[in-house]
Amino acid sequence: MKKKYTQKTLKSPAHLNGIGVHSGTPVNLELLPAAINHGIKFQRTDIATNNIINATYDCVSDTKMSTTLSNKHGANISTVEHLMSALAGYGITNCLIKVSGPEVPIMDGSAEDFCNAIQAVGTDNQQHEKEYVKVLKDIRVESGDAWASFTPSTERTFTVNFDFLKRLPSALKQSHDVTFNLDDDNFHLFFAKARTFGLYEDARKVQAMGLAKGANLDNTIIIKDEGILNPEGLRHPDELSQHKILDAVGDLALCSNFIIGAYSAYNGSHYLNNKLLRKLFDTADSLETDPVA
Repeated sequence: MKKKYTQKTLKSPAHLNGIGVHSGTPVNLELLPAAINHGIKFQRTDIATNNIINATYDCVSDTKMSTTLSNKHGANISTVEHLMSALAGYGITNCLIKVSGPEVPIMDGSAEDFCNAIQAVGTDNQQHEKEYVKVLKDIRVESGDAWASFTPSTERTFTVNFDFLKRLPSALKQSHDVTFNLDDDNFHLFFAKARTFGLYEDARKVQAMGLAKGANLDNTIIIKDEGILNPEGLRHPDELSQHKILDAVGDLALCSNFIIGAYSAYNGSHYLNNKLLRKLFDTADSLETDPVA
């Protein structure tokens, strides 16, 4: 039986406030309902003109530390992956996102606040099918020892194996593959709470470069020596791997269409996720578009 995916938007506007993880400055965020076939778009409200940025993989301009989108006029918006994952988790396909600066607020470093905001206003099934693409053959990209891949499947699954390229202390080692089914599993319940993370020594270097000014123990898991600095500990033993799935869901949501296929990664990254999407769409006979009726 042919799968059917219906376009969705929000029932009413949702508002959030936070800080930018790199700038450390306040950010206002507004999620607005949008019409059928609108897609997901960002609007920089601090820029008067040419301020619309499409949330598509071909608009990704930087993948260092987060996913950044840009338009042809030079306007950009960074750290979009957690919000994109929340929208994907709820099946939102049409939304206008107004942002008061160049960063989506980091909130607590996870997608939970975005999911709570979406849940609070509710979603609207727009009774119009959404086009999707099916992966037809294996596609793989690599960066050093890390890799990400698509394989044909009738499901939308994500499987991650993560060890931070052997840099994790033994007490934090993720013991097994973590798998998520975007069609059948509850993203909000199982993955939305997983926070972003980093090594203490890396964080010091990044801050010395003038970045990550807003990063702190309220929004980032900081790994140091044989443990973490956050007094509350991990929210789940596999929280680091869970966050890599959260990132992948958000990065792959930039496809604009639902992808029917199995995603797998070993030490995946924003760079590999975007590279994988580009290779999928640039490789002859790698996918099939299933248009709406």
